[in-house]
Amino acid sequence: MPRNWSQQFGPFIELRHRRLGENLPLKRYHYGLRICPEPVYWVAYREALYSEAISWGKFVPPAEGGKFGEVFVDATVGLPLIVAAVFERLDKDKKSTAAKKGKKALGKKS
Repeated sequence: MPRNWSQQFGPFIELRHRRLGENLPLKRYHYGLRICPEPVYWVAYREALYSEAISWGKFVPPAEGGKFGEVFVDATVGLPLIVAAVFERLDKDKKSTAAKKGKKALGKKS
């Protein structure tokens, strides 16, 4: 899996902590998104499910605030749509923050 390199960070830090005694904070991922063209039952990506990564301690479970999703679409189709949605949301948040600052400057409550 292309995302495998990023998942090795947590176990690497844990090994350095346990074996070398380094005082490094143990971290887990809070968010994850996997884009793949095949459903899980086709076996190709079965080993890389987020539920398994949670059990290995690489991701924060949903009960503790972790969020992750899997999109079954070709990356050349799905990634541009996801990036556009993220930019749209960031733009909306920026405008909302600017409007709140403007009201505050005028002495109005939001």
